[in-house]
Amino acid sequence: MGYHKNPVPAYIDNNVFLDRHEKEIWWEVAQRVGHFMEEKFLEALNPDKDPSLILPDWFISVRLATPEEDHRGMDVVVRMDVGPLFIQLKSSRTNVDRFQLKHRGRTRIAIIVVKPEDSVTTIRKKFFQAATRERAWLWKRRRREQVSNAPTIIDW
Repeated sequence: MGYHKNPVPAYIDNNVFLDRHEKEIWWEVAQRVGHFMEEKFLEALNPDKDPSLILPDWFISVRLATPEEDHRGMDVVVRMDVGPLFIQLKSSRTNVDRFQLKHRGRTRIAIIVVKPEDSVTTIRKKFFQAATRERAWLWKRRRREQVSNAPTIIDW
């Protein structure tokens, strides 16, 4: 005889309770959406996919995070002339807030909210907005000027 006749509920969002099986399905869907958004982000910055894309001179390369980097909260790493830009991609502001609670005081990571309906052009605009802010932050830090600890969050 099993210890639990009824599944133990798991809290997800908005007071919705799911049993363990439903929670596993929810997690799998969230993982797939995350991977889809990462691939979509990389495609948006790939000149081979869009020959009209002209990247600035400061942009060196973009890649998915390594497993170690991913464990530290990074999804994408962009090499720039002033240093690396670490990016976390999120699908909502709620997920941004959760990420910030979990990753306080660690490596500086820009957060970009990318929605499934975002076009390649929108993703590029969000990236360049984040990169502009982070490059300015890195230049200031390099010159030993006072810098803000506020993270770069692009959410529109």
